[in-house]
Amino acid sequence: MAIIPWNKKYTETLAETLKRFRFEKPEYEHEKVTYAGRLDPMAEGLLILLTGNDVHKKEDFLGLDKVYEIDFICGPSTDTYDVLGLINNDSENLRQIHIDKLEKEVKNYIKKYKQPYPPYSSKPVNGKPLFMWARENRLDEIKIPYKEVEVYDIKYIGHKHRNISSFKEEMLYGIRSVRGDFRQNDIADTWYNYFETQKTKSISIYTIRVHASSGTYMRSIIQNIGKSLCINACTLKITRTSIGDYSF
Repeated sequence: MAIIPWNKKYTETLAETLKRFRFEKPEYEHEKVTYAGRLDPMAEGLLILLTGNDVHKKEDFLGLDKVYEIDFICGPSTDTYDVLGLINNDSENLRQIHIDKLEKEVKNYIKKYKQPYPPYSSKPVNGKPLFMWARENRLDEIKIPYKEVEVYDIKYIGHKHRNISSFKEEMLYGIRSVRGDFRQNDIADTWYNYFETQKTKSISIYTIRVHASSGTYMRSIIQNIGKSLCINACTLKITRTSIGDYSF
């Protein structure tokens, strides 16, 4: 029996993470194993694994606050708010953002507020997860629920520039590496077509750090920050660095 901080890898599904855990830790091969708190495929970092009789302590961890670092890009927009989504028609060319405006804007999100669930999430509505309503183009038939969340701290921590050609290949490889039914081939095609229209030779990647209550969607925060700055913002990668008192 154990409570184990574990590193989920980028593009891994949670099923793949558990499979890798059992492979790397054969002493738990025949133990019950579960996780407390989810991470999307395009997220990495700290995951709390519970084994043996400790699987019954899951509820003790689900409400803990968390810290994330989020990489995002500006210009494209997707239906999932992150790169594992189809490009929207309102996407713009890749853009840079004024750092002083970003630093000022993020401070407005240090608050408690009602955050709608993203259309592509597993929140059930009328017995069916939201992402199924979204895939069937039936979101107009339901009322999207929300959750009261709180952001305790948020700050801009830096940016970097990448060669767009190598970035594109790396990103498309990551999307196609995701296993399961995530529309990944269609998504990769829309991103490929998007990059074909870009004239710039580099792409700017921005990073913010967020300390928030449990259940706060980071890709929604990025989406909303972009809207506040009158620009599309799309989450590239989410890294969870701490859960309550557990950290890497």
